[in-house]
Amino acid sequence: MDSHRPINLTGNITIRNVADSVSGGFATVYKGHLNDTEVAVKVTRLRKNRYKPAPWEHSLERRIKREIRVWAALSHTNILPFLGYATGFGDFFAMISPWCSLGDARDYLEAREDLHFGERVQLLLGVCEGLAYLHKLGVIHGDLKPKNVLISDQGHALLADFGLVRLANWEGEAGMTTTSPYRATPRYTPPELLVTGRDHNLRATMSGDVWAVGCLALEFLVGHQPYQRILTADELREAMICKQSPARFSDLHQLNEILASMLWNSLLVHAWQPEPMNRPDITRIRAAVVYLRDAARPQVKESWVLVGLVPGIYTSATSSKVDSYAINQTPSELKAVLLNKVVVGNGCKVKTDAPKFIALPKGYHSVLAEPKIHNSLLHDELVVYDESAIRPVYLIVY
Repeated sequence: MDSHRPINLTGNITIRNVADSVSGGFATVYKGHLNDTEVAVKVTRLRKNRYKPAPWEHSLERRIKREIRVWAALSHTNILPFLGYATGFGDFFAMISPWCSLGDARDYLEAREDLHFGERVQLLLGVCEGLAYLHKLGVIHGDLKPKNVLISDQGHALLADFGLVRLANWEGEAGMTTTSPYRATPRYTPPELLVTGRDHNLRATMSGDVWAVGCLALEFLVGHQPYQRILTADELREAMICKQSPARFSDLHQLNEILASMLWNSLLVHAWQPEPMNRPDITRIRAAVVYLRDAARPQVKESWVLVGLVPGIYTSATSSKVDSYAINQTPSELKAVLLNKVVVGNGCKVKTDAPKFIALPKGYHSVLAEPKIHNSLLHDELVVYDESAIRPVYLIVY
């Protein structure tokens, strides 16, 4: 892993409203400003006696510094960027990152219950991409859960909260999550890392991260938390000691039979293997998620094809709020771009007598997409209309 010197932003960060914050675990995250840019200011709040720090506080300070060094060296589309650190917000360094107004994955999904399965899979794929990057560098996240997956303004999943599971082995006040080298959030913890008796030598592992990805898949795609039937901490501990699976196949009943079987057999069964050595690595889990994503896309049997426009040329020609009636209208300024010849793409059968559907500018494709597919469009991509669908289905053909 490349070494990048963390940027000291002391004196450049302002917090205008201390009430604009989120607390959890050992830290409070405030909305701050770096010049005119909104940022997240993560402040660790544990020190009780600044004149006589407890021994574990010295260890905590070292761990925070290590987290800063590791986080600063990471750079990936699905990793929350580290902007720098600052002093003056408490007894420890504050960590600065972009402010994610869409919140974490749980809040994002709960606010969008009708989010299409394909979009949910895309979020899960982002988690796998970010984790594959970490594992390739030898970095173990150790505390994967929806609260540690933030959603960027572009709708991408961003892994966050690096190294916190190794911050302290300390029972905090009520409501605070106890984290340690061997246990993160219990419902997302693999059974081999469950602490029993005085066994304090366990450490987070890559196979433990894979187990947690299975738990995220359950929550992202089905809407169930791991061990959802279990309500008490004692029952949860007993279930984990007995190596019960975080869910049953019957819990996937809200998915259609094909998707449920694919999710269970290609991903969950493997991620939740009781023995760590029997779990696949994250690259195989990522391949299973890609398989799910592709299976969720509708199959186009017979289509009319229109050329996607060069970005920006007709941006003002069509409103982004296009309704189903407007789909069948063709603004006069767009008639020239309609195809009048055979175009074949991705094995689709294409008709030559194409009706006059709107050729949407780049950026508007997802407005009409069912399911919505959020991918960067290239100039040579096509918009496909499936006449056999009950409702008009637009998707991108690669």
